[in-house]
Amino acid sequence: MNAGLFTRLGKGGAIILLMWGASFTLGCGLVSREVKVPQLVAPLSTATPEDLLARLNDFQRLRTLSARVAIQFQTEAPEVGFGRRYRTADGRLILARPARVRLLIQAPVVKTTIAELASDGRRFQLLVYPEDHRLFVEGSNDRNYAEREEALQRDPQWRDVGSLRHVRPQHLTEALLWDPVNAADSHLLTTIEEFRQIEQERAPGQKPRSIIRSYYIVSLLEPVGPNRARIRRKFWFDRTRGLLLVRQQVFGDAGEIRSEISYEEFATIPNASYLIPTEIRIARPYDRYSVRLGLDRTSLVVNGEVSDALFRLEKPAEWGDSVRVIDLDRRGN
Repeated sequence: MNAGLFTRLGKGGAIILLMWGASFTLGCGLVSREVKVPQLVAPLSTATPEDLLARLNDFQRLRTLSARVAIQFQTEAPEVGFGRRYRTADGRLILARPARVRLLIQAPVVKTTIAELASDGRRFQLLVYPEDHRLFVEGSNDRNYAEREEALQRDPQWRDVGSLRHVRPQHLTEALLWDPVNAADSHLLTTIEEFRQIEQERAPGQKPRSIIRSYYIVSLLEPVGPNRARIRRKFWFDRTRGLLLVRQQVFGDAGEIRSEISYEEFATIPNASYLIPTEIRIARPYDRYSVRLGLDRTSLVVNGEVSDALFRLEKPAEWGDSVRVIDLDRRGN
C-alpha cells in the first residue's frame, strides 16, 4: 500500500483502512449460520384481476340458501379485554337475494325457540321468545341506530336481550349475498395485490410451526372526489388452496372495519363452479359482537324455492298486548 497514503491518514486512519481492506479478502468479514425461517406454502395459484372478479361474481348464481345451523354469539369489549360467549344454539337459516333473511334460534336438545330474526330487504324484525324477556323489535335496514341504542342501554329489558340486540340482517346477508362486481362500472375501482402473512400451522401429532401463506386481495374502492377514493370491501383469496375465498372485510365511510368475515370448511354444490363455506365467522367490532355459523351439510339446499312470507315476522297473537314492542324508527317505545 502507498506509504504516502499512510502518512496522510495517520495511525488511526491507517488501521481502519487496513481492516476495511481485510474485510473484502475474508468474504466481507461477515460470520453467518443457518437459521430456520417460516416456510412459504407452495405451490401458489396465479390469477388475473379478471379471474378473481369472475370468481366473486360466480356467487351471483347463489339465489337462495337454507340449512340447519349451529350458532354461537359472543359479546366483546376489546378495550378491557373481556367478552361473554354464549352457549352454542341450534337454528335454521334462510337467505334469498337481494337481501332477505330468516334466522331461527333454538335452545339445544330441548329445541325451544329463543329468538327469530327476519328481513324482507327493507325492514327487519326481531322476536325474543323467553317469557321473562319477550320483546318485539323492528326497524329499517338502511338506518343507523347508534344514538337510539345508546339511549336504550338504560333499559334493563333491552340489555337482557344480549348480543341479539346488535344483529342486523345485512350483517348476515353481506357474508354470502354481496352485490355483483362490475369492473366497467365507473362508480367502482378495483385493485389487486399480493399479501404474505406469517401464520401458525399445526399438523396432527406435530408441534405448531410458522408458515408463510400468500393471498390475493381484491379491493373495491368508491371514488369520492378528485384524486380520492373510499375503501369499501376487501376479498381475500388463498393462493395455497386453489384461490378459495377465505376472508372478506367491509369498511365504513371513515375507513373503519365494520365487518370481518372469515370462511372455512367448504361444501361442493352440484352443477356449480363455486364452493359454499359451511363455517362462517362474522365479527362486528363497532357493534361489539361476533357470531359463528356452522351450516349443516346434510340439510343444505341451494337455489330452492322460498316463500316471500318467510321474511316477515309478526308478534304471535297468543302473546297479547302486554308484550313490549320497540320500533327503532319511533321514539318513546
